[in-house]
Amino acid sequence: MPELDRDQEESAATGVERRAEERYPCNVRPFWGECGSGRYSTTGQVRDISATGIGLLMPCWIRPGQVLVLKLCKESQALTRPLLVRVIHCTRQSDDRWLCGGTFVRRLTEGELQLLLQHGA
Repeated sequence: MPELDRDQEESAATGVERRAEERYPCNVRPFWGECGSGRYSTTGQVRDISATGIGLLMPCWIRPGQVLVLKLCKESQALTRPLLVRVIHCTRQSDDRWLCGGTFVRRLTEGELQLLLQHGA
């Protein structure tokens, strides 16, 4: 299982911002599952996105360090290839959802990011 590197652990523990890229609001839906589980869910919402990471509002707690497989969709159309995301933090929100921040295992191309921003605006 992939592990957090030292900077990611420190960021999660201290709350210090370590994002390499600006995040943008994005209203698309994740089709997601834990890597290797074979089970997928359509619950959840993308809060924001950058070329290197994503913020997700999820219905359940996801363990930091867990790798998720995501396909980002608008209505019934998949907008991305399957994306691997390593969860960095997961924080309960006042509406009982969980804000999960993660980093992409492979950064998005500029074209992929622009497509998501165009459809998720």
